[in-house]
Amino acid sequence: MSSLDRITRLPVLATLLCALTLAAMGPAAAVDRQLHGVRMAGRDPREYELLHALDNVAGQVVALPVLLGVAVWSCRRQCSLHPLRLVVWAELLFYAGVGSLKTLLARSSPTIGDPGFFTGGLLVNGAHGVSYPSGHTAAAVLFYGTGVLLVHRTVVLPRWGQAALVAGWLALVGTTTTVAQLLGYHWVLDLVAGVVVGGVLLRLVLWGDRWWHSPGRRVVQRLLRATWRQVDPRRGGATRSAAAQAGCWPKASGSRLTRYVAQFSFSTEPSARRVMRSSSPRSRPETVR
Repeated sequence: MSSLDRITRLPVLATLLCALTLAAMGPAAAVDRQLHGVRMAGRDPREYELLHALDNVAGQVVALPVLLGVAVWSCRRQCSLHPLRLVVWAELLFYAGVGSLKTLLARSSPTIGDPGFFTGGLLVNGAHGVSYPSGHTAAAVLFYGTGVLLVHRTVVLPRWGQAALVAGWLALVGTTTTVAQLLGYHWVLDLVAGVVVGGVLLRLVLWGDRWWHSPGRRVVQRLLRATWRQVDPRRGGATRSAAAQAGCWPKASGSRLTRYVAQFSFSTEPSARRVMRSSSPRSRPETVR
């Protein structure tokens, strides 16, 4: 999808993430403090509950089951398990990317009141000590973006359908980012960095999907198989042929299992099964009179 490719260019996103991190460590910390004042403090509790429900849409409790449902539907349409493979990739990349950055940078959340880096951590402040980057915005970009990819791979949509699908995904990301800011769960740069990290991980999912469907994967598999046969000669074809000739195991073309399966194969002509049984070596010999 061309529009999805343009907004997830890896060099651009990586450069932007480095710039955001350096800015959050220095001059932008004061901006985070000022923008944190624009939130839902003192408003109607019903509005707070509504925004809290919208914020949960971006969490893994909702996003991952939605992505899994789309993947199962795509598996049935494509008659392939590859969509589930993308779900596993997305989940592993999320924990490897977002989890490692949160633990390494250890930025305290607004609940602690200190926007500094390397001052929090899971052991010091628990979940409030790993605020950067935001996991909710990263999950919204990664999981729902992978769902958009699966829909695009499964059905043929017109251009306006593709544009509407991407626009809905971007609107969801923007909504969750705004809601998290109003609720005061994260600093502003935490949310922006979460969007960027989610884009980087989504790009890696796209690369993995393209590599899986490329001829290069088959070449790598053949090289690995050839290397494994050299390391373990018992898995080579020549050894199998020699063992078959020596009678260690039956040949594949004339084994008893093959003849047994052929006897019970579904055929449109009933006579074919009778011919197969008559040609079997276990058939009863003719009586000589």
